[in-house]
Amino acid sequence: MMGRALAVRLRIRGAGDEAVVEEAEEIAAFVRRLAVLLGAGLHLERAWSQLAPPGGRPRRGEGQVPALIRRVAAGAGSAPLAARVAAAATAAGSGAGASARSWCALAAGLEVADRTGAPLARSLDRLADSLVDVARVRRDAGTALAGPVATSRT
Repeated sequence: MMGRALAVRLRIRGAGDEAVVEEAEEIAAFVRRLAVLLGAGLHLERAWSQLAPPGGRPRRGEGQVPALIRRVAAGAGSAPLAARVAAAATAAGSGAGASARSWCALAAGLEVADRTGAPLARSLDRLADSLVDVARVRRDAGTALAGPVATSRT
């Protein structure tokens, strides 16, 4: 009985769910590319729009990460970038779980850099490292718990 409760909790949290891990890695890759463009001297809004997928509408089969990036880029000028990222992250499309937390961490970093003048490229590079580490821990936890979860089903 206790094993079944563990399995239910893991499914709710998404630990080890490959799609969740891949999405976290995709967010980390985007943050790293953003850091590289900022390090090369691009303005934040310009760097974001450069990384946004082309076109105004999501494509069939497109994941949540490119769709969110496009949605934020489409709202350029309407609000600060950090506010647009946070709003898009908490919207219905990506409001659940680890991806929303990753986007909100990015929004917080953008807001802090905007208010304090902190060097954003280095901060984003470190944030990307942290997001990769979190994804790695999720994957490792899913692997480590696969046996006990499978055993609890029998």
